[in-house]
Amino acid sequence: MIGFSLLAPLAVKGLRLAFVRPAELLLGIPGRLALDNVERSLGRSTSIVIALMLAIAMSMTVGAYATSFEKSI
Repeated sequence: MIGFSLLAPLAVKGLRLAFVRPAELLLGIPGRLALDNVERSLGRSTSIVIALMLAIAMSMTVGAYATSFEKSI
């Protein structure tokens, strides 16, 4: 988890670069400004990505634990 958390800023920058052109074509100038703001406030964007990533990982872990416990009984 710590490794993926440390890679989150790089992933946010990479996803921003991948979505700049489609967002600009679909949403125009507001889409481009929104993606530029994501990179400008990278700390805030990264913390949101990390929180969501950890929440999903914890949910999957609890679900796997419950399923395993149910099958063992």
